[in-house]
Amino acid sequence: SNLIPYTVDNVRVVYYGRNLASGYATGVDFKLFGEFVPGTDSWLTFSLMQAKEKMDGVWYPRPTDQRYNVSLYFTDYFPGSTRWALTLRAAFAHGLPFGPPHSTRGEQTFRAPAYKRVDVGLNYHLFKAELKNGRRPVVGWGKYVRDAWLGIDCFNLLGIRNVNSYYWITDIEGNRHGVPNYLTGRQLNLRFNVEF
Repeated sequence: SNLIPYTVDNVRVVYYGRNLASGYATGVDFKLFGEFVPGTDSWLTFSLMQAKEKMDGVWYPRPTDQRYNVSLYFTDYFPGSTRWALTLRAAFAHGLPFGPPHSTRGEQTFRAPAYKRVDVGLNYHLFKAELKNGRRPVVGWGKYVRDAWLGIDCFNLLGIRNVNSYYWITDIEGNRHGVPNYLTGRQLNLRFNVEF
């Protein structure tokens, strides 16, 4: 394999410009998909991955080397009603490798903490056009609108402080220290979905 090494400096990607490395990316994905309740989707995914490159006889993790990822999406209706639905989303993923800005690959030996997040949503089904013989009605809301939902979500329900990136400071002896920048904490979101 003839790879071009690169580094990630916050949101900037810096390529070496020459094919200096060999490497590989390998992994396996598993997905369990189903409808616990008819008309709702739910799934669980599990991935094992590894991406490495060899430069000057030394193996380094690629900037995208994430060893595992587990995701869950679950939807269910409230008992006795198909108008109210609850959604639950969860993610747990291994952190990505990183290092100080403007550093060589050998200095990028750190790894961000694992990403953990749980979201919950409550949805109310406002309207659904009743099809007759596979066609929309010619009068009323159903003439224009196929489906409408109103929902509220709580993102990052548990308030977990996930690291987005690092701000690097240098002390008086020239040592660099990473100070984490965190992603948004718990947040509420109001949604209105309309299908035409």
